[in-house]
Amino acid sequence: MFVIVLGISYKTILATAIIAVGIVFFIVHMTKNIEKVIFRDNDAVVLMCLLFIIAMFVFQVSKEYISPFVSPVSAFTIMATMLLSLKIGIIYAILLSLFVVFLNDMRFDIFLIMLCSSVWTMTNVQNIRRRADFTNVVVKTVIANTTITSIFYFFDKYDISQFKCSFSYGVLNGIFVIILLLVFVPLFEKLFSRITNIKLIEFSDFNNSLLKKLMFEAPDTYHHSIMTADIAEQAANVMNANSLLARVDAYYHDIGKLKKSRYFIENRTSGYNPHDGLSPTMSSLILISHVKDGIRLSRKYNIDNEIVNIIE
Repeated sequence: MFVIVLGISYKTILATAIIAVGIVFFIVHMTKNIEKVIFRDNDAVVLMCLLFIIAMFVFQVSKEYISPFVSPVSAFTIMATMLLSLKIGIIYAILLSLFVVFLNDMRFDIFLIMLCSSVWTMTNVQNIRRRADFTNVVVKTVIANTTITSIFYFFDKYDISQFKCSFSYGVLNGIFVIILLLVFVPLFEKLFSRITNIKLIEFSDFNNSLLKKLMFEAPDTYHHSIMTADIAEQAANVMNANSLLARVDAYYHDIGKLKKSRYFIENRTSGYNPHDGLSPTMSSLILISHVKDGIRLSRKYNIDNEIVNIIE
């Protein structure tokens, strides 16, 4: 793509080779040192590549039909952060900003605008818990774009017409960002079994059919799960882990007790013990089977794989 856009010469071929070597080094480094878990997950690897390919396509369309200033780099860095990890999001911010520059005559102003807007919008990605929170991302994107554009204007790098155009494109960039996020984040969540804070909030809703079933059919297991969730959340906060994930995992960890709820002591309301007529072996099999039953129920109700793994 670079050779076609920039023309065939030994310089462009050499530059492309350096970029290719850099990408290979990045992949090897990530595999060995940084994101081993990500690279063991085939869905994550495919998603990582797909995000990059879609980004390149969108950048080319933006450049050809509107302006390189509307290339929504921050949308793809936010998706990489939400769906993969913060480290990968940072690397995407740098790489995608560089690629936009390579496709636009090595313009430093474009690189600075794209990089600054991407890095700034990534700072609070972990706090996004509702689709409506994407509006904050748009505001940050527009502020970053227009601020950097204004700086270049004050340094007399833009004339007044360039400034007006770049300012308008900075606002349009923010609009494109929210459109891409609202379209692709739910889609990629579903297709690649990724879990985000938004999805976790949906799973934690007590109107969720599976949690409601637990509430009515095994109320004391439900209460136990709520208490466990409080403990897990506090422990995760101390460890700087994902406290929302810990809380939601705890809600579902005993969901398998729904199948034979009266065989678990917290759900017994009378003096009758259903285990009295069973052999110890049969009793233990019933108790242990709540894990498999929980996995089966979770699959039936389309609970995310990461929560299912915790149940297991």
